[in-house]
Amino acid sequence: MDLDYQIVERAEGYPYDLREEAFVFKNGEVQPYDFAELRQRTPVVAIGSNASPRRLASKFGDEAVVPVRPAQLRDRAVVYAAAVTIYGAIPATITEVPGATALVAVTYLDDAQLRRMNATESLDRNYELVDVGRSVMIDDEPIAGRVLAYRSLYGPLRINGQPVRLAEVPTVGTTFGAAYQSGMLALLHQRFAAPGEIYASFIGDLVASPERRAEIMAQLAAGLSTKPRCNAG
Repeated sequence: MDLDYQIVERAEGYPYDLREEAFVFKNGEVQPYDFAELRQRTPVVAIGSNASPRRLASKFGDEAVVPVRPAQLRDRAVVYAAAVTIYGAIPATITEVPGATALVAVTYLDDAQLRRMNATESLDRNYELVDVGRSVMIDDEPIAGRVLAYRSLYGPLRINGQPVRLAEVPTVGTTFGAAYQSGMLALLHQRFAAPGEIYASFIGDLVASPERRAEIMAQLAAGLSTKPRCNAG
């Protein structure tokens, strides 16, 4: 497989192979859900790719055991962050929206897995951990006790003044528009590519160049506009 294609596929594929049903990631495979696996674990909301078996394997290895359950996150929407990952995707974050409900997942992590997840999320550099408490519902019942979620320190990416929902992660009860990852990356290419720079080369350079990612993220922090520009005169 061509390297450029692999890089684009990984970037556009975010948030990857999300599943609607409960399962246990075990021995490198998706296995039937088992309540017995929940003991001595911390519930952590997965708003993007962290409930994907592909990402669980890459973060924890095939020997890990990670229970995952579908859940509802109340009064929040899952939106794009004003950031670009080291693999070229625009990641997810959460933002408060009274009355909204996001269809997410909850991963149940042991202490070592939580430390590893914090490291992969670049805790205190890219994300902070917040307690979303009784806002998380499973089978129409709130989860008792502490429930953690990662929130981007870069804040939501705003287009025309509004956050943009991840189309791959349904959120109801909000007027925010939604876009797929491929569409968002196409917008970045349109806005930030050098003259004549093709899409695959642009994504590849986002992956290869921390300086270019930082330059683009500085502009994302101010938001983007898709409104047509008017010439004076």
